[in-house]
Amino acid sequence: MFASLLLGLAAAAGGEATDFGLRAPPGERLWISDNTPPRQPRAAETRMDLTDAVALGAHWGVVTSTMRSPRHNLAVGGAPHSYHLQGRAIDIARFRGVSHTRIAAAYRAAGYQLLESLDEGDHSHFAFAGLASRMR
Repeated sequence: MFASLLLGLAAAAGGEATDFGLRAPPGERLWISDNTPPRQPRAAETRMDLTDAVALGAHWGVVTSTMRSPRHNLAVGGAPHSYHLQGRAIDIARFRGVSHTRIAAAYRAAGYQLLESLDEGDHSHFAFAGLASRMR
C-alpha cells in the first residue's frame, strides 16, 4: 500500500519509479527508502568547535576522545556513523563520584542540545546538535 502511494506521488510529481525507490525530477532531491540511510553530511558541513564543550567536560573528568579519523574510529571499535567522525562528539572518563546524569545536566544548562547522551559504564559519551553561538 505504501509503495503504491509513493508510486502515485512520483507519477503526480513527474518522477519515475525505479526498483530502488523514486527518481526525483531534475533539480530536486528526493530520498525515500526503507533500508538505505540518508547521506551522511561531510565533516566540513557539520564539524563543531568543541573547545567550550571540552572545557566544560574537563570539570567532570578527563576528555578522552573528540574528533576521530575513520581509521582511528575503526581501531577503537567506534560506530560506523559515529558523531566523532563529524567532530560533534566527546567521551569523558568521569572522575570518581561524578554521575553521567550530572554531566548531561551541565551541558543542557549551558545550552547544548544533545543528540546522544550515553553512559558507557567507564565513560560518558555526548554528541551535540549544537548551539548557534558555539557553532563555527
